[in-house]
Amino acid sequence: MSAAQGGEILVSDWSPYWQNGIEVIIRQSTGTCTHYAHLNRAIYNAGTWVPQGRIIGWSGRTGAATDHHLHFQVINCSTRVGLPATLQGGTPGPVPGR
Repeated sequence: MSAAQGGEILVSDWSPYWQNGIEVIIRQSTGTCTHYAHLNRAIYNAGTWVPQGRIIGWSGRTGAATDHHLHFQVINCSTRVGLPATLQGGTPGPVPGR
């Protein structure tokens, strides 16, 4: 997994919420955080600054995950509540063949 935006790593360890498994939380200069959960391994320690695109961990199935995947969201850094987000460049259309 790579950092969606650059920032300071606040959390890089097993989550206090068992369902998340191993997680990384990165605080951006905007004051919001990006949250990556169910990782197999997190690379950097809390306090490290990482640029956008830097590999921060490997996909996993820790916590309540039943298969390898990434749980990603933009959150309020203090409350961990998810924030509304939009896709840059437009809304994805239908998948061909479905």
